Amino acid sequence: MRTFLSDFSARPANFKDFEGVVAQVFGRDLSRYFDEWIFGTESSQLLLGNASIQEMVQRYREAPTR
Repeated sequence: MRTFLSDFSARPANFKDFEGVVAQVFGRDLSRYFDEWIFGTESSQLLLGNASIQEMVQRYREAPTR
């Protein structure tokens, strides 16, 4: 959040800008996470299913790095 607020303190930003800063800070492509938890419904299926927290975390750790 600090990086995002610093980068966009003097100009408007949208959610894609936020997603880009998060990916930059974490050094990996987090589009799958954002697609499933922010823009999609897959998160509901994961939460209602039998997936453990570890399985959900691993799902996003396996995402390719940038």
